[in-house]
Amino acid sequence: MTTSSRDEKIETILRAEFSKVWDWTRDKIDEPFGPDDIDYVDQFEGRLGDFRERARADLAQLSDQALAVIREEQADDEATRDNAWCDQLSVNPKNLIKNIPPTIAYGFGHPRFAPDFKYWCQMPRLDLYEATALSVGADPKSMTEKRLYELKKTAEKGRDMWSAYTFLLERFELMTRFFPSTGFGFAPVPLSTLDNWFRDIDLHIHPGLRRAIDNRLGETSAQVVTVTKSLTSQERATLLKLFAAMSCEQYGYDPKKPRSEATSRIAEDLDRVGITMDPKTIRKWLKTASEAVDDAYWDN
Repeated sequence: MTTSSRDEKIETILRAEFSKVWDWTRDKIDEPFGPDDIDYVDQFEGRLGDFRERARADLAQLSDQALAVIREEQADDEATRDNAWCDQLSVNPKNLIKNIPPTIAYGFGHPRFAPDFKYWCQMPRLDLYEATALSVGADPKSMTEKRLYELKKTAEKGRDMWSAYTFLLERFELMTRFFPSTGFGFAPVPLSTLDNWFRDIDLHIHPGLRRAIDNRLGETSAQVVTVTKSLTSQERATLLKLFAAMSCEQYGYDPKKPRSEATSRIAEDLDRVGITMDPKTIRKWLKTASEAVDDAYWDN
């Protein structure tokens, strides 16, 4: 048997026997987010490389006939296999198999966690658990309310956790303090209200969620601009006055005050009828509408 064919047979034998680790490769993370345990992955990769090298060297000591017998037994499902050669390897692969890095070791930037951000941002409202998972880039369908509380109990018991899970629980605690609590749990909030809060506290959210929110709210804002451009000057002035009166009488808007709750209240009511609008856009039109009305109106 030539050296090349021996090497190929050794590689085939080891792959067939230890396929779970022999073909392992580290996952590619295109968009890392939050903390991870890449050091653990690095260590595993180093140990695996050492095992592969030493296992090849161990089998290289066997004769051509011994290698042929091992391969024949592997290829025959009904044959009684003598795996004594595995016990003679200088490195035991069992610990490697048990310690293959799980997906969570790569952090929430791993593509397997990624939800359909566009789908979730089409929802009129998001609840506490959905918003928490989405903010770190995890699919709410897998990172459920039940799962979050299971992780919380694990942390309370002082058990070691993957860095990404610790990060998730910290985010969960923060989000819990923002969402309005009722006698029946936490009330869902409109997407625009949630985004306004993200921006107010400069919260770092998954870039996939940021893009989806900007696309959703941005599209709505663009539609409003398009509609207003098609109006005549008289129609536009009438519409602005109508908006000014509604914002003042129904939402308590006062352009002379530096801050107003009218913006968030209007955003919430828009969401109730299936319209999502960026708070910045609402503030802009409130200001524009207030300028279309006589100053004496606001003094009253």
